[in-house]
Amino acid sequence: MSPRSLKFPWPRSLAGQLIASLLLAIAAAQVVSFVIFASERREAIIGARHEQVMQRAASVIQMLDHLGGRRDRDLTETILSAATSARVRFWIAPESAVPADQADDRDNELARSLAGRLGGAGNRAILVRVTDADELHLLRPPEFIRRLHRDRHEGAGRDERAHRGMRGDHEEREVHHGPRRYPVRLVLSVALDGGEWLNGELAAPSPRGWGTRTLTVMLLMAVAVSLVSVLIVRRLTRPLNDLAAAADALGRGEVPPPLTPTGPGEVRRTTVAFNTMQERLHRFVADRTRMLAAISHDLRTPLTSLRLRAEFIKDDPENRQKILNILEEMERITEATLVFARDAQAGGRAVPTDVAALCAEVAEELRDLGLDVTCRAAGPVIMPCQPTALKRAVRNLAENGVRYGGRAGLAVCAGDGETLIVVEDDGPGIPEADQDSVFEPFTRLETSRSHETGGVGLGLAIARSIVRAHGGDIRLENLAPRGLRVTVSLPMPGEGSGRSGE
Repeated sequence: MSPRSLKFPWPRSLAGQLIASLLLAIAAAQVVSFVIFASERREAIIGARHEQVMQRAASVIQMLDHLGGRRDRDLTETILSAATSARVRFWIAPESAVPADQADDRDNELARSLAGRLGGAGNRAILVRVTDADELHLLRPPEFIRRLHRDRHEGAGRDERAHRGMRGDHEEREVHHGPRRYPVRLVLSVALDGGEWLNGELAAPSPRGWGTRTLTVMLLMAVAVSLVSVLIVRRLTRPLNDLAAAADALGRGEVPPPLTPTGPGEVRRTTVAFNTMQERLHRFVADRTRMLAAISHDLRTPLTSLRLRAEFIKDDPENRQKILNILEEMERITEATLVFARDAQAGGRAVPTDVAALCAEVAEELRDLGLDVTCRAAGPVIMPCQPTALKRAVRNLAENGVRYGGRAGLAVCAGDGETLIVVEDDGPGIPEADQDSVFEPFTRLETSRSHETGGVGLGLAIARSIVRAHGGDIRLENLAPRGLRVTVSLPMPGEGSGRSGE
């Protein structure tokens, strides 16, 4: 299952995903530890309760054995009352409280523990039944104890009978009703001399596997680990954020300074590779620009020489003019190629610019030249860009619209995370099959090669190169019944760095 398919919100940043994953792993480990701890704690509490019952039973049996045949009812009752509490009670009855068919194995751990406390039980019968069920009415109130209290009350004086009767009633309620507040967990029967049985039962609530302290400690540990994780993850991801910002600036045509390698080894190597790539790109662009400038410079001399020679052709004016036109076309192509290389690849630092005001300035300058260009915008649209380069791109698109459609209408608006510049004209449009190829250098749909009707074929190529250097792109769309719409999308910082390499 991917994080995107989960029902709960999942962080989109690397730091957020690392922290969330770490917290989930910690929570899972805490749950497993909690379950194990709760199980062991429950077993320890149950074992301690059983050992308590065995210890009390051993003490009662030893005192009863010490009395031997001189055992009387009052002393026996006193011993049993002293051993009885709110959760553990003992009584003597002629029958075993543990039915023979419900008793656990005679040689179980609890029976052996009691036998060991008695110094070896010999042939003494020890019956133990341990239950995990909530048996609220496992035993009936022993008739022996009721008869014992009744006989004791009848043989005493009035005051003593009243006093001890009250105490006896309280003890009876405590014996019979006190333990019954909780489910019976253990029943014990030990054979005594004379055929009687010492019976005992443990009534206690189910032990909780958790406690307030345990939950508090787990919560504090989770908070401490979370804080440390946040600090560590932020330290690890800070170099990646710097690298992403530098890559975004490079994609927009800027020249960011070399990054300082920091963070883990993998991030350091990535940073060094990025610095090396940036240096190689700038060196490659600079070498190509110098090469084109050298070619342009070297071509000027022979072109000037040919133009001078053509001027001396007096006998054939028609051919002379054709030669001069060809030489002029070659000069324009050479100059346009050099401008294309410089403008398309020149990098500079982006500055916050009102794109709407920039487009309005382009429209005003073209209107001063007698061209039909309008501009409309809902308001200022501020974004970082290279204003000189972007102005040249908008100018090329507007001039192209006037050249082929007679007019150009500019519109600027802010979209969802991007700035849109729309240029519309009333021309014949561009066939869909040619809408990609028109952006290639020296591509012209007008085949006359006339400077007045078609130009050199670098206007759209320069415009797209500049727009893509800003991380954006250009789309063409034919209008009905006539016209062409050119849409320039320029992403805001951090929104379109991945498109710069398209």
